[in-house]
Amino acid sequence: MRSLDEYKLVQGCQRGDPEAFSQLVKQYKDPLYNAAYRILADADEAADATQSSFLKIFERIDSFDSSRPLFSWLYRIALNEAIDRSRKLSRLTEIGR
Repeated sequence: MRSLDEYKLVQGCQRGDPEAFSQLVKQYKDPLYNAAYRILADADEAADATQSSFLKIFERIDSFDSSRPLFSWLYRIALNEAIDRSRKLSRLTEIGR
């Protein structure tokens, strides 16, 4: 992990500290939203993807490997969520034609 602050933040989240998770969301919501928006090109869909990403992060924080950078882990979750959402939207568009 890159910094002591990140380490403490993750530890707090893993202990179930709502303030730690709130801080994680506050610190990373914009870059994760921006990543989702680049894929989805829709503000509402990007916001939904970001929210879903944070839900997955909350559920999986115990599996985070602290020897790796936190941002990379968060970013990958957000990218996967946006890509999955984009595929679903694409399929729905195909069905609607």
